[in-house]
Amino acid sequence: MKAEIYKILILTTMLVAATGLMGCTDKSGGSAPVPDTDEEIDGPIDGGTDGSGSYNTDKATDLGNIVTAEIGFDNSSYEYPEKELENLIHGVYEIRIERTDTGADVNVKVTDGYSDAKRFNFEADEKVLDELQEIIKEHEVAKLDGYYKRNTALGEGFDLEIAYESGDKISAHAKGGYAVMPDKYWDEKWFLAYIDRVMRDYDYYLDYEENQLEDIGEADIPEQVIENPGWEYYCDAGRVAADDHVKLSLIGTEPNEIVDDDVWFSNIGEQMPDTNQREDGRYRYYFYGGEYYSGYMMDIEDLETSEFIATLNLQSMYYSDDYVDTDRYYVDENIKHAVSKDGILYICMAHNTYASSAMHNAYIMALDMNDDYRVIWKSEPLTCNANNFAVEGNSIICGYGFTNEPDYLYVLDRFTGERVETVKLKTGPEYFFVKDFETDSSVERRLYVRTYDTNYEFEVE
Repeated sequence: MKAEIYKILILTTMLVAATGLMGCTDKSGGSAPVPDTDEEIDGPIDGGTDGSGSYNTDKATDLGNIVTAEIGFDNSSYEYPEKELENLIHGVYEIRIERTDTGADVNVKVTDGYSDAKRFNFEADEKVLDELQEIIKEHEVAKLDGYYKRNTALGEGFDLEIAYESGDKISAHAKGGYAVMPDKYWDEKWFLAYIDRVMRDYDYYLDYEENQLEDIGEADIPEQVIENPGWEYYCDAGRVAADDHVKLSLIGTEPNEIVDDDVWFSNIGEQMPDTNQREDGRYRYYFYGGEYYSGYMMDIEDLETSEFIATLNLQSMYYSDDYVDTDRYYVDENIKHAVSKDGILYICMAHNTYASSAMHNAYIMALDMNDDYRVIWKSEPLTCNANNFAVEGNSIICGYGFTNEPDYLYVLDRFTGERVETVKLKTGPEYFFVKDFETDSSVERRLYVRTYDTNYEFEVE
């Protein structure tokens, strides 16, 4: 597959009508608690695995000029009675519109049920953002701000991130099953009809009849097929580990509410990473091609030039050599995270079920970006299945865990992938962030780790 020219900053859940796919990561065996909220509760609240949802009914609806709008939804299983919608492509929609000095930058990606993607990028008049704000105002969409629900099922979902010149925002997300969706202030038809109108004004079309998905927007970038060096630890001969690595000192832990990811991210001043996309300030990485999740394909966009520089095919590592046949639907090892430093691209791939279903799983690997993306080292298995990892100095901070399995934080040497430190965790790690922390007399580095039910804070030296 060739890389397609596009820009997207929204990632939606890959939604498949299936049940009972994998082990739940609830290690307590009980129901997840409902987080406290000061907002007026006007919508559905579920104290079980669905998490919680609330509407911000006091939120103003007219928030001024939009700076960026990120909208994601899946209409794969819908049939629309409206004539103007009935022939539009059904699939996962990922939309980003950003105000520019000359108007608005519009980016749209649509992925159908067969992982064929259709991508568009064009300049439009700034009035497209004004029209979007009218829709938000008319339907009181701002009252969704802070709405968050998820469960472990696959199914419905949406993502909504709107930022305004005033500094205000609308942030709402849902993932997993019809029960998580709001019963007011949201209908993907509003946004589907809107983006269809915008695109038609600029001679782009979402109709099945107008375009074939696989033929749209492709750039002539050669695909790099990445060879798997094996299923055990691998490192190029002659590579030498660094002499020094980060040293971690535990400052403290606190329990979390399991479903309060948004609170934790807000507290540490970070945003939750999108499922199928990462960026590191130099490049943006797009993940796709999976049967259910992000997949084994990666497109790399240079943020300085807005050009795509590579398409990577990591299918050789998508299914391990030791998976249990009866568990095949659960053991696809999808790209979880990617970041580059000094010309080396670091990638994590992992499945999302028990290690006993496929022990050769959950690796970090290093690819030389100046040598056809050749794998120069690959970690031991069961090293990283968290949603991200952190590169700090000569070290990579990552972790592995799952239900009824040991849970660890690992520090790896950045040049060889060897484990240089192991820290036992209470439950499976989900996110790692290293940030500056200002004291009265100095600036320190702190590591923030979120696990399934516990938040950690470490001093980094």
